[in-house]
Amino acid sequence: MDNVAHLGKIDADRVGKPVMTAVDKAMIVLTNVLIDENSLNLAALCRRTGLAKATVHRLLRVMQRHGVVARLGDKYVPGRHLSEPGHCIDSHFITVLRRESTPYLVDLHRITGEYAAVCLLAGDGIRQVNEVFGHRSCGGTSISNGVQRGAVESVLAADDVNTDPALSSELAAVRLLGAAQSQDTVRGTTTVAVPVHGCCADQPPVALSVTGRTATIDPTAIAKVMRRNAFDLGRVTRAVLMAERTRYRAAAGAVVQ
Repeated sequence: MDNVAHLGKIDADRVGKPVMTAVDKAMIVLTNVLIDENSLNLAALCRRTGLAKATVHRLLRVMQRHGVVARLGDKYVPGRHLSEPGHCIDSHFITVLRRESTPYLVDLHRITGEYAAVCLLAGDGIRQVNEVFGHRSCGGTSISNGVQRGAVESVLAADDVNTDPALSSELAAVRLLGAAQSQDTVRGTTTVAVPVHGCCADQPPVALSVTGRTATIDPTAIAKVMRRNAFDLGRVTRAVLMAERTRYRAAAGAVVQ
């Protein structure tokens, strides 16, 4: 009878307390690896998650085998499946970038009257994230159009950490100037592209582009406006992502408690 009463007390103590599964614990550990700007060691992860050292160590080893976590010295960082540009681009990052880029693209279209877009590097290709154009601008100038691709590819390649250090003279000039341009003599259009720095350290390079009629577009003047918009877009996007990561960190701590 005493044993039954004791078991009943234990069950009563557990009422209302969420039961953490192995998957819950793994997600908590992985979340803390992903959201912290500074790499964490085992002890720091144990303190942050509130989980036992043996549990955290076991989960990290499993995640290392699956390539979602990597070990650098005594620190743990996102693995190759989460950090390689183009291999696994964070869909939430794209959502935030698309949302935050809209007012800047609208501003560029308002100033230039031309087609404005934001793109990012996706493996060996380019992914267009957002675009704004009017009925009088070069609408329909998607990234598949070679003229836009040329300028954007140059900017993204110059800004890519995986690009060979021995840059070609063209890419070296793009990196130095912070802009690139390309022309389509057949269609009579010119594209100007600039890098968007500071969005997120663990995501691929991002670029803003404007495509307009060569006869009326002023690449130098447009590039100056674009650099300002690109700087603001990178700053705002990073601030939004950091605020969300802070909320995720707090939520992860609440689950452990």
